[in-house]
Amino acid sequence: MEQLARKLLLMIEEETNFYSDQYRLNASFYHPENGSDLHAPLILICSGLLGLKKVHPARFARALTAQGFSCFGFDYRGLGNSEGPRGQVLLEEQVRDIVNAAEFVRVRHQGSGPIAMLGWGLAGGLILEAARSVPTLSALMSVNGLYDGQRQQRSVRSPEDWKNFQAWVRRESTRARKTGTARSVNPFSIYPLDSETEAYVAKEFGALRGFGGNVKMQLAESLLRFSPEPKLAHLKKIPILIAHGEKNRLHPVEEARSLHRAYPGPKELYWIEGAGHTGWMSDEHPTFRAVIEKLSGWLRSSMPIAPAKTRR
Repeated sequence: MEQLARKLLLMIEEETNFYSDQYRLNASFYHPENGSDLHAPLILICSGLLGLKKVHPARFARALTAQGFSCFGFDYRGLGNSEGPRGQVLLEEQVRDIVNAAEFVRVRHQGSGPIAMLGWGLAGGLILEAARSVPTLSALMSVNGLYDGQRQQRSVRSPEDWKNFQAWVRRESTRARKTGTARSVNPFSIYPLDSETEAYVAKEFGALRGFGGNVKMQLAESLLRFSPEPKLAHLKKIPILIAHGEKNRLHPVEEARSLHRAYPGPKELYWIEGAGHTGWMSDEHPTFRAVIEKLSGWLRSSMPIAPAKTRR
């Protein structure tokens, strides 16, 4: 374990910023200490719904730079250290942020290899939408993703709760149109967490600056509109690894199965044995280490990387 910890420290973080629409977003490149292969894809790591760069993107980066890959992570608009209206969280805007992040990486590292995208949680679906506008994309990795908002909401709510939730969203939408203002609510009244994930979020995110607070009700409408699964024709040539916890209660396993059936390009479905949504997400956890080995091995086998010069 001490040897692993030393290995994870061999990462160079290069903090930077880029613009998505008019907002200045905080970001970081992460590089192996000894440089990464010039022809290896740089991995753009995208957080879930309310995620912060310094949590899951940095965690994946620590592990993937140890495997020789350079990575890039950022905070969505309005979250963490990025500009943007606080409390306004729309999935369509997060897709825009991912597209602009990919373009920033492409311009900054032009000629230094292709881009792979890793989406954690809800971003497992966001990267499918963003991929439409990323011409240098070489591969996708969706981990514990969500690919249809209405299907997921029906799965995690009782029939009566689902009916009441829909009625609540309609009432608030009507109210917003009449008054010109949207109500602010607890985000987890829109996106309810299972007990394991709730405990993890409280422990890992609760005290972090830039996390928490209410969100505008438009998030509910955005989530219910979210359905990248029927619109995948642009991905016929892009390989995807769909990794999913076999005991995930936040994003049920049907999310992964359904995407795997629908995906038109090269694909692999990898079940994370015994895992829920988040309980295993720590640097030293053996399940997390196994997932990293799978991600890096799959990426290298899906697009063989010849020995080449290294880059920072």
